[in-house]
Parts: sequence; C-alpha cells; structure tokens
Amino acid sequence: MDKTGLIEGVVREWARRGWTAAALPDGTGWQLAQDARVLYINANRHWLYLTLPVVGESPSDAGGYGALLRLCHRCFMTKYSLGDGSQVLLQVEIPLDHLSRHDCHKAFEATTVYAERHGSVMARRRISATVERAWGDPIVESAERETEIFSLEALGRFFSTVEHQGWGVRDRPGLNRWKAVYKGHERSFDVYLSFDRSWAYFQAPLLGDTCTLGSPSNACQAVFYPYLLKLNEQMYWAKIGLDEDGQVLLLLEMPLEMFDLPRFRRAVQTLATYADAYAYDIQIMANLDQDRRLVTLLSKQDA
Repeated sequence: MDKTGLIEGVVREWARRGWTAAALPDGTGWQLAQDARVLYINANRHWLYLTLPVVGESPSDAGGYGALLRLCHRCFMTKYSLGDGSQVLLQVEIPLDHLSRHDCHKAFEATTVYAERHGSVMARRRISATVERAWGDPIVESAERETEIFSLEALGRFFSTVEHQGWGVRDRPGLNRWKAVYKGHERSFDVYLSFDRSWAYFQAPLLGDTCTLGSPSNACQAVFYPYLLKLNEQMYWAKIGLDEDGQVLLLLEMPLEMFDLPRFRRAVQTLATYADAYAYDIQIMANLDQDRRLVTLLSKQDA
C-alpha cells in the first residue's frame, strides 16, 4: 500500500512544531529544518527512514567513535552512523508495512530528542553509568520488569512461525527476558529478546557468548569502529553497538505497541539477514591486531 499520503500528512504535523518543511527537489522525500538542524525523511518500497546529520564536533579518534557505538547500545530505536565524508548521522528506520501515524511520531521524537542530547553526552569522553541512564528511552523511561508481558505460550506461537527459517526459543534467563537461537547459514547466533512496559528489544552478540576482543589497540579501534558505524548507515531498522565489555551486538528495538506477529517476523528476518551477511567480516575486523600489515593498509585506505 502506498504510504506517501500518510507520511506527507505527518510531515505537515511536524512542521507545525516549529520546523520548516520542504519537499526535496528530486521528489524522493522531504526535509525539515529548525535552527542548525536538518532532518531528512525518505521512503522506499519497504521502509520509512529518517536521517539527521549531527551538528557540532565530530569524533577525531577511536575513542570518540567507540563512544558513539556504546550510545547505540543505550538509545532506543535510533542509531549513530557514518555517512559520506565521515559525517556523523542519527538514523531511524521502520517498516512501511502497517505503518501508522503513531509509528511516525515515535520515529520523529526519538531522532530529535537524541539529537538534542548529543552535545552534552559527547562532551564526556567516557560514558559513565550516570550518562548511560540519562541517555535511555526518549519518550517513556522504562519501568522495572514487574509483570509478565508475554507468556511462553504466546511467544512460542510467534517463534513457531519462523522455525523453518532456523529460529527457536532456548531459555528464559529472567522475567520478560528470553534467549532464542538463530541457526544461520554458517553458524548459530544467540539472540536475546527482552521486554519492558515501553519497548521490545533484540540483542545478538556477534563475537560469541563471551567477548574475545579484549582490549584492541588504538590502531585497531581506529579502523574497526568507523567500519561498524558505516555498516549502521547501510542497515535498515537494525544497528551495531558495543556493550561495556566491548562485545559487538546486533540490535533492534521497537515500541511495545508495534510488537505484533507481522513486525516480529520482519524483525527476525532483518536480524538474520545482517547476522549472516556481516558476522564473519566483523570477526575479522575485531581481530585486526593479529595482522598489523592489514591494519596499516586499511588505515591508509580510510585516510
């Protein structure tokens, strides 16, 4: 179904919030401008995507890029990426299937709120626990997991529809936390699905159950972290982030009200596609310290 009319109507609603709206000259979407910020809204056959170039100082070294990847692990629905010329971007994508006005507003609010928070957070070189907590949900702060949101029976019905694609539920580590497995083309991936009162979120470690990365050298980080951020620019809906141990995670979040069977199926298909496509390359890049000549070569290519 063509969603152009719906998206255009939502863009006009956003313009009434103090933004200046204009159609892009090539007819591929719209842009909203407010002060120094410009938000681009586009759609293709399958996805609505919002892109906001981050205004201000960009990372100048591996530590700055690593901070962006750790923030990807902490923010909801939104991700950092690197575009042309190493421009830092904030991006959100959501499927066009069953797209609603509410979905569009969630995407807009997530993008703009995290853009406002960016400057103050990046001013701190190391992301502290206090900053991590403050960086959370842009719309509703997550509550403690006190009640069961999905029963095993209900969630089992969801996974039964994708068993033929290699998915299954393995374990229940805690209330509203589930461990699934995806049997990919070349290896299996553990995938953790968690819920709170506002969000459903998937996390898939790409380096295995335990992080074998350790502490990569600055030279390795300087190549590896921008590479991961550039992957984020290419992905739809999913993203790459780093946890506090340096584990590389494939992530996907959606508001809880979006978590129905069609969106669940689209989410696991999205995760499977990117896990199969990128996990092997990411493992190679994560261990560049074992081949210093390759680090030097890649560093020259990025220079």
